Amino acid sequence: AALAATGMPKTVHVFGLPALPPLYLDILRELSRVVEVRLYVLNPCREFWFEIVDARRLSWLVARQDDLFHETGNRLLAAWGQQTQAHIGLLFEGEHAVVEEALFAPHPGRHLLARLHNAILDLEELEPGSIRLPGSDRSIELHVCHSRTRELEVLHDRLLGLFKGANPPRPDEIVVLTPDLDAAAPLIEAVFGTAAPNRRIPWRITGLGSTQENPVAQALDRLLSLAAGRFPASRVFDLLQQPLVAARFGLGEAELETVHDWMGAAGIRWGLDAAQAAGADAGPLHTLEEGLHRLFLAWAAGDAAAAAPFAGRIGAGAPEGSAGLALGRFWRYADTLRQLRERLLRPQDAEGWRSTLID
Repeated sequence: AALAATGMPKTVHVFGLPALPPLYLDILRELSRVVEVRLYVLNPCREFWFEIVDARRLSWLVARQDDLFHETGNRLLAAWGQQTQAHIGLLFEGEHAVVEEALFAPHPGRHLLARLHNAILDLEELEPGSIRLPGSDRSIELHVCHSRTRELEVLHDRLLGLFKGANPPRPDEIVVLTPDLDAAAPLIEAVFGTAAPNRRIPWRITGLGSTQENPVAQALDRLLSLAAGRFPASRVFDLLQQPLVAARFGLGEAELETVHDWMGAAGIRWGLDAAQAAGADAGPLHTLEEGLHRLFLAWAAGDAAAAAPFAGRIGAGAPEGSAGLALGRFWRYADTLRQLRERLLRPQDAEGWRSTLID
């Protein structure tokens, strides 16, 4: 009843995480003093494997005559299981009682992948040539590719081959793992998203960071990163061309290209205004504010602005006619950046930060 009154559940279930940072693990340990905490952890081996090391590490220990309590066990597990090994080891550290319930199941298959699975499970080594396999066993394949794009092209072709074979799998039964999803995501889009209709495979990317999956979070992340720096022109434009930001200021694809050309012609390099440039012991010549002054001068005075200085400035970019609308929207974007920077640099309490970030 006391827990219910505070809104806390009787049991907290934590699953789906390959590793937990120590800080979060400490929070769960403290939470376990008042509620039951259950962690569902993947463990590839049912034997005690926390003292195995990879071959390179073992050679170093042998050289130091410090290898008495170490072995390689299964070489793949020793080489690729270090993160899991460290994570499971952290779970059992400290004074908190940990009740372990192990649920291991060997793979029933006889193909090479199943044998490798069971060898890791039992901390055994598969010696080369120790297993005779039928020629049809393709449960493990190695493809040597010259680039990540080529890897994805080979994968696409291989999946199409599987779908045409006997007992083909359904697309929703296939999971593809990659060590660097952030880098692979645009290439996956390029390979799987542009396939011809007769070669198209249903696909979906999951597991990207929230700033890549959520366009609002992505724009906010770029804005905060921009505000913490010198406002280089490339990143000012990069934020502006985010679809949500461009739509907010009424700039389409053609207008964005024009704005990009204007920034180059006006000599905009870094800095919002003269005040920020002065803070870095630099002049205001290449700031966003100064570049906009030159663009507006060219729009108002035309060719004459480029022929002779006016108020110490030479016009640039030659915007004219209806381009003035895009120029005004670009100015509104720059002014919004200036106001946001002022708010972000101001000390605020939690409610103030919440209001600033939501606005």
